[in-house]
Amino acid sequence: MKILLYSTYRPDMLDGASVSGRNLVRALRERQADVTVCTTDLGWTQNHIGAHGDKRKDLHLSHAWFSHILEISPGLVLFFCKTIRSFNVVHFRGVFSLGTIVGSFIARRLKKPYIISLVGDRVPSWNERSAINHGTIKYFYSKFLIRRSLQDADYIVCTSEMECNQITTQFNIHNVRVTSIPDGLAISAYSKSIERSILQKKLGIMPTKSIYLFLGRLSKEKALEFLIEAWKKVIAQRKNSVLVIAGGNRLNLKYIESLRKRITALELSESVLLPGSVSGELKNALLQNSCCLLLSSYRESFGIVVLEALASGIPVLTSMGTPWECLENEGLGRWLPWDTNIWAEAMIKQADMAKSMDKKFLLKSRQWVNENFSWEKVAERYIEVYQETGKC
Repeated sequence: MKILLYSTYRPDMLDGASVSGRNLVRALRERQADVTVCTTDLGWTQNHIGAHGDKRKDLHLSHAWFSHILEISPGLVLFFCKTIRSFNVVHFRGVFSLGTIVGSFIARRLKKPYIISLVGDRVPSWNERSAINHGTIKYFYSKFLIRRSLQDADYIVCTSEMECNQITTQFNIHNVRVTSIPDGLAISAYSKSIERSILQKKLGIMPTKSIYLFLGRLSKEKALEFLIEAWKKVIAQRKNSVLVIAGGNRLNLKYIESLRKRITALELSESVLLPGSVSGELKNALLQNSCCLLLSSYRESFGIVVLEALASGIPVLTSMGTPWECLENEGLGRWLPWDTNIWAEAMIKQADMAKSMDKKFLLKSRQWVNENFSWEKVAERYIEVYQETGKC
């Protein structure tokens, strides 16, 4: 079976879409799946483009203009028109791309089966549009373009059951098969122990301080204002603690500035750090040395950072807007309502528990991630979907 996969596929880039795209393709090919990737050069450096050339037949690269949403690429359209007939199934990863809209239209006209995986793309309702980047554009984009692509798909793949329910309700989808396949994680990337001293050197966090960590994009949907309110109650009882809100949002710098002003107004500047985006050893050091990860989002389709935290051996406190209720049953964290008293109590309790935690939790959390979210298992699920779609 020949698969054509359209995806964000930037070499060496660490954004979620690029990392998951590369890992999925690698895992599929390890299972002898015949996968050809097509993508555009948005986000590629000149060195990457020059090194690529036309040497790889299994990766077709087209030039594109503008942003990811307005991804104008005549070369990609021409590639779809010329080659889609030669594949058994077409897989579009992500919905906020003209490549998916145009490609699904061409596949539909040529009667070629296709699947769409949302890969965590947030499809906002009218009331939610102000909480996310390009919210208004994405709302109309989904209302007038994405809806048809989804309703004509042979399969829709979401990252969680929560996302499945949201999509089927929002787009009134009844006659399309919808399933959930989570993102995967290679736990080997989190196995190397990082010295805590890097946190003092780069962030000024003293060795005696308890660290609470938020890691992700800084936006309204992450409920960071709520988290800061809860933190004010925590720091009143746990003076020797620090909240690290690590992440960025280059498309909404005003929001980050509003967070800084809120932190100052609550007199929390000494106990809350906003170091910007972190990666590499600094990111891993934060994950390994925090007492817990905090994910208070109002809505989250998946949240790969949850797996990163568990692979690093720390528990996770999540909100009921995330699909992680299972953490309660597995003894790996909490699933909490948006109540600052409840969150503050859970955070304080977690810091106390962290003092007595041993390697048993690390072994347990890593095993759970590996058994349920390895890229091998993810690839197997996708191959099953390809096979079912190809029989249509």
